[in-house]
Amino acid sequence: MGKLNRRGKMRNIFLMESRFLGAVANCAVRQSPYHRPDNLEIVLDKLHDRVKPVFATAPMGVAELTDEQLDELIQELRGIPEYTAWNERKNGNDAPMKFSSRYDTNNNPDDDFIDLDALENNIFNLCVSEE
Repeated sequence: MGKLNRRGKMRNIFLMESRFLGAVANCAVRQSPYHRPDNLEIVLDKLHDRVKPVFATAPMGVAELTDEQLDELIQELRGIPEYTAWNERKNGNDAPMKFSSRYDTNNNPDDDFIDLDALENNIFNLCVSEE
């Protein structure tokens, strides 16, 4: 179910595809250890193909979604191999943990990756906050 508004009524999210894809790109760039994640354009193109039916059938291209439906759109990313590759370190380091922060210096970005769960949460939150 959607979230409740101040009056206790269900609130759905109104979303255009451009805003959805923009949220994906925005959050991916912000979380990438590089200036952008590899294959960002490919990820966006494949995601567009996967979610196009939702927006193509919506009045004026604006889909009315519940929280669960928005989450399902975001989960479409998991079927894109170029997207799931963002969760891997480029240098092949398979250590179970590596701690870093934005304040670390002289770190090799190849030893970092994008946490997909955090990315998906940020995409969801950005879509809702911009609505």
